[in-house]
Formats: sequence, structure tokens, C-alpha cells
Amino acid sequence: MRKSLLLPLLPLLLSISAHAQIAEAYATLAIDHPYDVTTPYGDRSQQSSYTAFGGTFGGTINFLPLHILTVGIDGRDTAANGANIWLAGLRIQAKPHHLHFKPYFQLSVGEAHLHVPQTYDTSIPNPIPVDYYLYNAALGVDYRLTSFADFRVLEIGDGRTLGGGSTNPTSFLTINSGIVVHF
Repeated sequence: MRKSLLLPLLPLLLSISAHAQIAEAYATLAIDHPYDVTTPYGDRSQQSSYTAFGGTFGGTINFLPLHILTVGIDGRDTAANGANIWLAGLRIQAKPHHLHFKPYFQLSVGEAHLHVPQTYDTSIPNPIPVDYYLYNAALGVDYRLTSFADFRVLEIGDGRTLGGGSTNPTSFLTINSGIVVHF
């Protein structure tokens, strides 16, 4: 008899639980450090490294909820002074039931539009625009604040260029921290 009383509530309980896990949006402060950037300009080229500060806005659609893991598709856009980077890829996040920390791994591909500062030649425009396709692997950890918000404690990513720049790849170190909201 008790089971028959709980049965009508089961779809409601499942929908509330699934609703909180379907999508999330985030805004973070971003530090991007491209290094070994080849700045071709005519017959001259130079290696350059610099740090860009800005913000990242993105979201994740979680399509495969497992027991303590969630698999999703993530997309993000970083706008920083000197680097505009967009990435899309696969994210796997662990959600231990009794811990507030939720670690994750993400593998992404995307495109970087860099504005590399240079001071070695006044006849070349400053900054020099350089575009790359890239891949990025990131590790991060979120801290559960409430059932609908997390604090992204830290995300560290490392990426490399693809395509024409692969013979002398440019590396990208990314660091993010901010707020995550669940829908």
C-alpha cells in the first residue's frame, strides 16, 4: 500500500533531480598565456610569449548522467586583451554524493585569434594578428555552494596548435576561476 502512494510522486522526484543536472552556464576570470607564438610578417618572424587577462563565458549540456559521473558537451568563449579563444569539447565530471568538491576533465578543440604584442620593429603593426586552430585538455574542480550554484575553484588547461603551426606548435596555458549556475 505504501508503494502505491509513492508511485505517483516518482516522476516528479525524477524530473526535479534530472532538471538540476541537464545544463549549466558559467562565467570565469581567465588568464591565458600563449607561449612560443610565431609571429610571421612578410619574410620576418619572431617567437613571442605574453599573458592575456579577461573573462570566459560558456555552458555545458550534460547528456549522460551516470552514478557519480556526468558526461557533457561544453562550449566556451574567452575574451581577453590579446587573445580571443573559443573551444568546444567533451567534459567528464565526478559528483561524489557526500563531498562538495566536483573534479572534472575536459578535452576540447577550437580556434584562437591572437593579437601578439611586439616591440622589436616599428615598421610592423603592433599588435600582430595571428590565428590558430588548437586543442586543449583541462582539469578543474568545482565546489558546490547550493543545489543550483557552484564556485569554480580552479581550472588549468594546456593546449597546442593544430594544422600549419604544428611543426612549431604554439602552447596555451589557461587558468580560470568563477561561478557556475545549474539549470
